[in-house]
Amino acid sequence: MRLCLQTAASPWLARSLHTLLLSVVLSASVASSVHAQADTTRSTTLDSIRKFDPVVVTAARRDERRSDAIVSTQVVSRADIRDAGASDIAAILTQELGLQLATGSPAGSQILLQGLGEQRVLVLLDGQPLSGRVGGAFDLSRIPTSIVDRIEIVKGPQSVLYGTDAMGGVINIITRGPGAGAGAKRTVVGDASAIAGSHDRLDLSTRVAGSFAASVPFGIDLGHNHVALAPGLGTETGAYADRWNVAPRVRLSALKSLSFDVGGLGIFERQRYRTGQLSNFSDNTQTAANVGAAWTLGGAQITPTVAYSGFDHLSRSAAGSRPASDSGARDVQRLLTGTLNFSGIAGGMLLDAGTELRHESLVADRVPGVRRSDAAAVFAQTTWVADRISIVPGARASWSEQWGSSVTPRLALLARPLGGDAPLTIRASVGAGFRSPDFKELYLHFVNATAGYAVDGNADLRPERSVNTTAEVEWSGRVTDLRANVFHNRVHDLIETVGPDNTGTFTYDNVGLATTAGGELELAQHVGSGEIDLGYSYLHTRDLSAGGPILGRAAHSGRAAIRAETWRQLRVALTGLYTGPSPLSLDAAGSVRTTRQSLTQLNVRVARRFVTPTGSAAELSIGADNVFDTRREANWPGFTGRQLSIGLSWAGR
Repeated sequence: MRLCLQTAASPWLARSLHTLLLSVVLSASVASSVHAQADTTRSTTLDSIRKFDPVVVTAARRDERRSDAIVSTQVVSRADIRDAGASDIAAILTQELGLQLATGSPAGSQILLQGLGEQRVLVLLDGQPLSGRVGGAFDLSRIPTSIVDRIEIVKGPQSVLYGTDAMGGVINIITRGPGAGAGAKRTVVGDASAIAGSHDRLDLSTRVAGSFAASVPFGIDLGHNHVALAPGLGTETGAYADRWNVAPRVRLSALKSLSFDVGGLGIFERQRYRTGQLSNFSDNTQTAANVGAAWTLGGAQITPTVAYSGFDHLSRSAAGSRPASDSGARDVQRLLTGTLNFSGIAGGMLLDAGTELRHESLVADRVPGVRRSDAAAVFAQTTWVADRISIVPGARASWSEQWGSSVTPRLALLARPLGGDAPLTIRASVGAGFRSPDFKELYLHFVNATAGYAVDGNADLRPERSVNTTAEVEWSGRVTDLRANVFHNRVHDLIETVGPDNTGTFTYDNVGLATTAGGELELAQHVGSGEIDLGYSYLHTRDLSAGGPILGRAAHSGRAAIRAETWRQLRVALTGLYTGPSPLSLDAAGSVRTTRQSLTQLNVRVARRFVTPTGSAAELSIGADNVFDTRREANWPGFTGRQLSIGLSWAGR
C-alpha cells in the first residue's frame, strides 16, 4: 500500500497519534505485569561484567553484556582511543578490522561496513541519528575523540531497531557521561589535553565534571582541533581543517526509579582544499540535543527520548586564500525524532519494543522550496530462551508520506552449546534492511548550461532494500578470544543515476543490484596487563547491474596490534595495518581497468603516566603514524605519509 500525503492532513496525524497511543498502552500493560516476575534474562549486574566483556547498548537499544548481544558488536573503548592518539572518529575507525575508508564529497572521511557505505551506514550519537550528510556521505572526521567514551559498531542491517540508512550497519558514538567518576576526591574535577604534531596539527581539549548535588551530575567538554590536511583527501597543498566543539551533559535522578538525561553537541568547522587553481571551502555547523528519561518499574524499563540534530553546510570557492562572499551553495538540514522504548518480560519472554516519530526538513539551493517529510514506525523483537539457545524474531513497520510503507523482519539466534558459562557462543541471523531516498534524490533540480546538461530528482523512487545472512562463532576464554564470521548481503532497488534523455537531463531510478560477501577472523590474546590482536578480513563485491566488482573496495585487509605496560608504567601500543589493492575503474565489459595500490603501515605510540603530589595524574606521549613513510598515489583517501605527534594530558582527582 502506497501512502500519498501531500499536506499535513488528518490521516497522517491520526496515524501518528494511533501509533504513539498503541505503544504507550502496550508499555503500560506489560510493565504492570512484571512486578511478580524475575528478569532472569538480564540477571547480570555491572559488578559481574568481565574486563573484556563490556556493557553495550546498540544491539538491543538497552544495556546488556557484549557476549549476550544477539548480533556481534565491536567496541572501541576509551583506552583504545587513547592509545591510538587520533583527534577524530574516522582516524580511529580506520584502525579497526573490517572497516575501510572512502573519501567523501566535497571532502570528508566515511566508513564502509561489509562493503556498504555512504547513506547505507547509520551514524548515531548516544543512540540518536545525526543529520549532516554532504553528497550522501557523513564525514566522521567531524566528531572529535575528546568527547567520546566508546564507539559501538554493529555490522549488517539493523533496520529492525533503527530504520532507514542502517543497511550496512550502525556506528554508535557514546559520549562521556556526566559526573566526576569513580575514585574522584572532589565534587568538581577537570582534565585537559594538548597534542601537537606534523602538518600543523594542534588538538586542545578540556573537561569539567562533577555534581550540583548528589543526584545531579554534570559534565562539559570543550575542544579545538586544527590540521593542515583536508579529511578524506590525500593532497596537502593549500588544505586545512579547523574545528571547535562543545558537548554538555547533565543527569537528574528525580526518584530511585526515574532519571532524566540531557545532552548536547555543537561543532563549528571550516575545511579548505584545492582542485586545480581554485581553493574550495566548506563551513559546517553541526548541532545536536537530546532529552531522555529512564523509568524502571519492576523488571521493566520505559525510555522516552526527544532528539534534535541540525546541520548547516556552506560550500564556496575562490582563487585566493579566502572564500568569495557571493559564491557557493548552502544546505540546511534539520531532524527531529521522538522515541518511546520498552524492555521487559512479557509472557515469559524478554520484549524490546517501541515507536518512533520522525520529522525532517531540507533547504538547499539546488532543491526547489522547503522540503519536509514526516515518518513513523513501530518495532519489536522478543527473546525466546530454550536450553542453551535464544531465538529472537523481530520486525519493524515504517510509514513515510514520501515513499509509503515498509516492513523489515529479522530472525536471529544465539546458542551456547557447551552451557551458559562456557566460552563458546554461536550467532546467526537473517534480516532485511532498507534505505529511504533522500530529498536530493527525490527533488534535486540542477542545470549546468555551460556543460549542456541537467539533473532532476525522481519523486517516484522506492526505498533500497537488502537481505543479509550472517553467521559467527566466538570463543571468549579467560586469556584468549577468537572470533570468526561470514556474511552475505544482496542489495536491490539501488538508487543510481540514469540518462541522459533526449533533452540532456539525468535523473535517479531504482535500477541497481549488488552483492557483498566475505568473512573475518580475529584472535585476541591477553598477557598480563598487555594484549595481542591479530585479524584478517576478506570482502567480495559484485555490481550485478553494471558487471564487475564495486569500485573502491579492497578484497583483503588485516590488522595486528600489541599493547603492553612495560618498565615504570611505560605503555606501548603498536598497530600494523594492511589494505589490499582495490578497483578504481572498469572497462565496458566490467573488467578492472585501473587499481589502487595496496598499503601497509605501522603506527607506534609510547606513553608514560605520572602522579603529581596533589594526587592528580599526568601523561606524556609520543606517536608516529605510518612510521616507515610508505608512499602511494594521490587517490588514496586521507593518505598523506608519516605523521608525528607529541601530547600531554592531565586529569584531576
